[in-house]
Amino acid sequence: MVKKIGVIASIIILIVLDQESKLWMVNNIELGSIRPVFKGVFRLTYLQNRGTAISMLQDQQWFFALITSTEVGPAIY
Repeated sequence: MVKKIGVIASIIILIVLDQESKLWMVNNIELGSIRPVFKGVFRLTYLQNRGTAISMLQDQQWFFALITSTEVGPAIY
């Protein structure tokens, strides 16, 4: 039971970090611009893809939420 709570807590923390990093990008980097983090090694580029690979199912967030719920729910259980 303790292990299950640790896994759930880890998942929640990762989701929060993911959403916070996306919010930071939206608020601090202009769409299409590149911001170097470690010169010549690592840079952030703000692009948007509202679908899956190569923008299939663009703007169909309800579909992704449904698929995620049906897969993650049983995995947590």
